[in-house]
Amino acid sequence: MGCYKAVSAGWIHTCALNITGGVVCWGLNNDGQTNVPPEAQTGVTAVAAGVFQTCAVNITGGVVCWGGNYEGQTNVPPEAQTGVTAVAAGVFHTCALNITGGVVCWGGNYDGQTNVPPKAQTGVTTVAAGYHHTCVLNITGGVVCWGVNYDGQTNVPPEAQTGVTAVAAGDYHTCALVKTTGGVVCWGRNYEGQTNVPPRPRRA
Repeated sequence: MGCYKAVSAGWIHTCALNITGGVVCWGLNNDGQTNVPPEAQTGVTAVAAGVFQTCAVNITGGVVCWGGNYEGQTNVPPEAQTGVTAVAAGVFHTCALNITGGVVCWGGNYDGQTNVPPKAQTGVTTVAAGYHHTCVLNITGGVVCWGVNYDGQTNVPPEAQTGVTAVAAGDYHTCALVKTTGGVVCWGRNYEGQTNVPPRPRRA
């Protein structure tokens, strides 16, 4: 109890970061995504579980990835081997946020999910990777998304273009936490009601 400080849920595997800076993973391991390598067993500051891969940021600001590498999603490029503060793992692609507020992505790029637009090359505070799309939160509190848009998952609605404090990308949908209202707004595929945000509970 109380020995972990962060957790990330992938497709069918989960990883946690313990207080000593080591990563522990469990669940599906068909591609070795739960086989934590020595370089991620200590000194880690962040972890992200994708579908086939897992990635972590070490204390030196470098990204290390392991697991399925079908589209090069675990081949960390030079620009993500230092100065990184956060990492996001999708299905076939991975993205990292560096200390300058810029994003770098690598791996599968069928739908342009690794083509970082100018708006995400500076002033970014958060990055999220979905199935074939990527979203970021910029310093002004606005969400920017790119990549596959079959279901409108990259069409950021007006209420998520300012005043946002967090963003999360699912398979074909995206959600944001809006500070100004304290509510959640979601957009994209809604086959299972995943963008139907329930009413906020009333304060006591």
